[in-house]
Amino acid sequence: FSSRRRHTRFKCDWSSDVCSSDLQQQKQTDDDIITKEQKEELEILIEKAGGDKITICNHFKVEALTQLKLSQYQAVKVKCEKTISNTNAN
Repeated sequence: FSSRRRHTRFKCDWSSDVCSSDLQQQKQTDDDIITKEQKEELEILIEKAGGDKITICNHFKVEALTQLKLSQYQAVKVKCEKTISNTNAN
């Protein structure tokens, strides 16, 4: 622990006790982006659902589908699959 400097807002406030190296590790995990294969799968699903890649990119504030995080990819995939399913049911 001596090499890991800890940052605490208040002396007795353990809830704000954060290690900067822990924050860096968390950031790297959160920034996982989709693979080329996932992008291609998503493009097919978006087209089948009658969606628009540009609208989806604008919604998530990215320039291309390849910049989507894994959680965003999952959300778009589920939405497209539901839309396709509802369209086929009618």
